[in-house]
Amino acid sequence: MAEDLEFAESDDERFAANVRRLRERQGWSQAELAKRLREAGYDQFHATTISRIENGERGVRLSEARAISVILGTALSVMLEPSGDAKAIQDFVDTWQRFVRARQRLAAATLDFNDARSLLRDQLREISPVVDRGIEWFDPEAGSALHDKIETIGKVLEVSAESVVRDAQEEEYGEGAGE
Repeated sequence: MAEDLEFAESDDERFAANVRRLRERQGWSQAELAKRLREAGYDQFHATTISRIENGERGVRLSEARAISVILGTALSVMLEPSGDAKAIQDFVDTWQRFVRARQRLAAATLDFNDARSLLRDQLREISPVVDRGIEWFDPEAGSALHDKIETIGKVLEVSAESVVRDAQEEEYGEGAGE
C-alpha cells in the first residue's frame, strides 16, 4: 500500500514537471496556459493555479490532466513519464509529425510541379507554330530571342520532380547526397 502511494506521488511530480517543461517548450506563460484551459471550459484555471500545479501544491483531476495534456499537444501517458523520457518521447512524436507534414508538402509540390509542367508542355505545343509562322518577319530580334526561350523551356520540361529534388540535395549537402 505504501508503495502505491509513493508511485502516486511520483506520478504527480512527473505530471507537474512535464506541465512546466511542455508549457515552456510552447513558449507560453502560466497565464497563457490558464487562458487556454479556460477557453476549453475549465473556468477555475488562472496563472496561480498553473503555478500551484507545477510546484506540486495542487493536484489535478483526471479530466483536468487530460485537458492539460491535449492543450500541451501530448498524450496523458507521456505526462506521467519521467521528464527525460517524456522529452525523448515528445521529441520523437514532434519529429514524426514534422516528417509527415513535410511529406505532405512534398507530395503537393510534386503534383503542382507535374501539373504546371504538363500545362507548359501543352502551351509550348500551341505557341511554337505561331512563333515559327511569323514573329520573325515582324521583329527578327524578338523572334530569335523567343525561339531561344522556347528551346530552353523545352529542355527544362524534360526535368522530373525527382531530379529537381536530387539537384537541390546535392546543392545543399554536396555531391552524391541525393542518392
